[in-house]
Amino acid sequence: MEHKLKVLFDSGMNWQFVPWRFRELMEERFDCVFLDHEHLNDAMRTWLAKWADVIFADWALDWAEFYLENFPEKRIVIRTHRGDVWTPKSPFYCWENADAVLFMDNFWRNVFVEECKKNVLDEVVERCITVPRLVDETHWRFLHDRTQVRKYGKRLGMLGRLIPRKGCLEIATLMEKELSDFSLSLMGLSENDTKFAPELVDAIRKQKGNITILDHATGDTVIKWFADVDFIISNSGDESWHAAITEGMLCGCVPMVRHWPGAEEMHPASSLFETTDELIVRLRGLFMFDKRQRKILSDSKRQWVLERYRLGDVTELYADIIEGKDVPLDLNPQEIIPSRRS
Repeated sequence: MEHKLKVLFDSGMNWQFVPWRFRELMEERFDCVFLDHEHLNDAMRTWLAKWADVIFADWALDWAEFYLENFPEKRIVIRTHRGDVWTPKSPFYCWENADAVLFMDNFWRNVFVEECKKNVLDEVVERCITVPRLVDETHWRFLHDRTQVRKYGKRLGMLGRLIPRKGCLEIATLMEKELSDFSLSLMGLSENDTKFAPELVDAIRKQKGNITILDHATGDTVIKWFADVDFIISNSGDESWHAAITEGMLCGCVPMVRHWPGAEEMHPASSLFETTDELIVRLRGLFMFDKRQRKILSDSKRQWVLERYRLGDVTELYADIIEGKDVPLDLNPQEIIPSRRS
C-alpha cells in the first residue's frame, strides 16, 4: 500500500476561510487530520504534531508559534493572514524553523522578506511563497442559476462586519446626496459590532438614503443577498482575505475595491478606485450600460475568478508545497494558476 504523508491542518478558529472541498481534495492525497477550535487542547495538539509528517498552520499564527518552537524537526508550512507578519516588535516566532511561509500577495511577502533580512534570517527568504486564495468555485457555481437572473439595477452591497476598518460609514454617507438613486445593503452586523463599535453602528443607522443593515448570515440567506446585489463594494483601507469580493464576482456582482497596497494583485484592475469621488463616477458610468452590456460585464467577472482561483488547481499547488516540491516564489497571484496550466 502506498504510504501517504501524514498532514496535520490547524486553522485555529478560522475554518470559515477554508472551503470544505479543500479538505476533501487534501484527503485524497494525504492522510489528514483537521483541527477545529471546539475540540482541542495542548495535549491533543502535541500528540497530533508528533504523529504528523507535515504541519500546516493556516492563519493560526498563535499555534504556529507553538509548532515552530516545539517541533522544529517537522516540516511546517504556515499560511499567513494578510498583513499579519513578524516584526522586530514581536519576535516570538522561530521563523527559521518554518519550511514554507505562504502569502496571498507579493506586497506582504516583500514586507516580510525585508524584516527577515533586517533580522539576519536570509535562509527564510527562500521559503516565502506567494499563493492564490482558496475559493471553492464548485460551491458557488451551484447558485449560478439562482444569481444570473439579475435586475441590473442600482443596488450596492457590502459584506462583512461593521467595524471602522471596513469603511462602511463613508459609503453610507454618500447615499443621501451623491448616490440618492442607488440603494445600499450592509450584511454582517454581529453582536461584537454593537458591543465594541456601537457609535459606528449608530452613525450608519442615522444616515439618510436607501440603506438596509442585515445581521451576519450564511447559506441560503447570503445566496439571496448576492442575487439582489449589483455591485459588491469594498471600502477597506486594508483587507485580509477579501473573500466577499471574490464570492460576489462568482455570483455575478460587479466589484468595486478601494486600492490599498497589494489590491491590484488580487482583483481586476478595472475594479479598483482611489477615492469615493472616483467610485461615484465609475458607478454612474457603469449604470449607463444597457442590459446586454451589464450581463456581459457580470459574466466576465465570474470567468475572471474561475480562470485564476479554481480550487482544484490551487489545491494542487498547496499540495506540492506540502510535499516540498520546488514552486515559483513570487509570481503575481493572478497568474500562478494560468502559468501552471501552460
